[in-house]
Amino acid sequence: MTGLREPYWRDEQAAIYHGDARAVLAEMADRSVDCIITSPPYWGLRHYCDGQYGQEPTPAAYVENLRATFAEARRVLADDGTCWLNLGDRYSANADGWARGKDYNLHQPEVRPRAASRPKPSTGTTR
Repeated sequence: MTGLREPYWRDEQAAIYHGDARAVLAEMADRSVDCIITSPPYWGLRHYCDGQYGQEPTPAAYVENLRATFAEARRVLADDGTCWLNLGDRYSANADGWARGKDYNLHQPEVRPRAASRPKPSTGTTR
């Protein structure tokens, strides 16, 4: 372990780290974290930057990346620690598919990230 980076934000009770999850987790000591909250990019849904999670060529490769990341998360979690995973939500959209924007949700970006170039099956029934 080379040392833990400075947190993105911290107060007396918590710290938030920003970066590639596996790289940040690798810097942390075993059983040193009480709670992990994460929302990884979903497979094939958004493209934020090159090399991000979610841009793997297959769902199986995506799941393997998550598996490896959460193995590292388990290493750093305290024995009574918790891990909260948000996986599968999407931006709110109108019937035409466009985001409702800041008047609907003040925390939603006005410009949505570019959609992934490959088609992704949606949830629910398909024809």
